[in-house]
Amino acid sequence: MSTGISSSPAVTTSLSSSSLPTFFQHARLPRLDLPKFNGSPSDWLPFKDLFRSLVIDNPTLSPVEKLQYLKTSLTGTAGHMLSNTALTADNFSKAWESLISFYENKRLLVNAALNSLFNLKRMTRESSADLEKLYTTVTQIYRTLETLGRPVNSWDDFLIFIMIQRMDSESVKAWEQHIGSSRELPTWKQFMEFLITRVVTLQNYEKARAGKPLQPKYYKNSFSGQI
Repeated sequence: MSTGISSSPAVTTSLSSSSLPTFFQHARLPRLDLPKFNGSPSDWLPFKDLFRSLVIDNPTLSPVEKLQYLKTSLTGTAGHMLSNTALTADNFSKAWESLISFYENKRLLVNAALNSLFNLKRMTRESSADLEKLYTTVTQIYRTLETLGRPVNSWDDFLIFIMIQRMDSESVKAWEQHIGSSRELPTWKQFMEFLITRVVTLQNYEKARAGKPLQPKYYKNSFSGQI
């Protein structure tokens, strides 16, 4: 089936895979998947930035092609907004502006980011994977709030307190040992550096533990009678 946007040699006709072709003359770069947006406020800024970088700023794509990629990228409630939009050159800028007008609501975006922060899942066990997920999630939330102009650089005490409440008990103990008897308030940068070190430490520990051979149970029984 023809996609109707195959006029540009730089554009793949396989829209079902939702992937973009190599562009900007970098022939050896791998194709990048189109970002998806379902209408969730917390996903709007990452989607907008990535779509702009991959599609809007791509000089090899026509407005019609950009609109086709935009419609392909939208799902859920966001997809309904453009479901009846015809594929014409004039409609791309109108469609993009309508999305910005609807989803670029600073108050809702800040509320969504804060909601994600307060609802971070508490770790129930010592795990490098869980701690890394906590680290990457709070980093994304921090950057979102920073992009929205919130004074996150003065929230160190608040953010550290939230994070300590979400970490497992062994990681909290490691943090207390890390800061020791210091009476100075730690900074967010210091805390995040600790988290990176803690994740790497746990990863190395888990690998070493997984590779350590278990002692057969019969060893204990065979030697216990010789004492």
